[in-house]
Amino acid sequence: SYESGLLPPDTIWVGTSDWIDNIFPDEDGQGNTWLPEIPGFFGVGLKRATDKPVHRKFVESWVEYQCLNGACESALTELPTFAAETVDAIRTLVWGLVNANDHRNGADVVETLRSVKFDGVSGRVEFTIIGDRKDPVYNIVNAKGRRPDGTVEWQIVGSTSTTNVSVDLYNGYKDLCWA
Repeated sequence: SYESGLLPPDTIWVGTSDWIDNIFPDEDGQGNTWLPEIPGFFGVGLKRATDKPVHRKFVESWVEYQCLNGACESALTELPTFAAETVDAIRTLVWGLVNANDHRNGADVVETLRSVKFDGVSGRVEFTIIGDRKDPVYNIVNAKGRRPDGTVEWQIVGSTSTTNVSVDLYNGYKDLCWA
């Protein structure tokens, strides 16, 4: 670890979305207080499709549903972490079961799922031959420091995907070499 001196002091740390507390906040609101006081942490997290029409329409319908059920005052107007992906996973599974030649045959369902293509709540849903999400886009974020409450303040500094040869960097990070 850094504290033990095993890594050089200029090491740039890269973590997953689990570290990105302002984009994916902890349920208790405490953020990632366990991170050491070292500036320069970088995180990579799946880019949310909040600007897409399918996402906006789903959220509007969700708010309307909450209001119809007497929860308008406390209606959630933003999807919780990974909710959009859960919605799309359920849609994908149902589509695969309905369109498979034999929904009781797992191999047939998997083969049907390989042809899934739709604009979902989480973004474009399509799969590679091995079942990974095709062309996912990730935010690159940088830890700017700690807030007074002890949580880490993150700034989006770019985006990348598994197929881009280049990375889109901004907010003063255009000279960063991202392998």
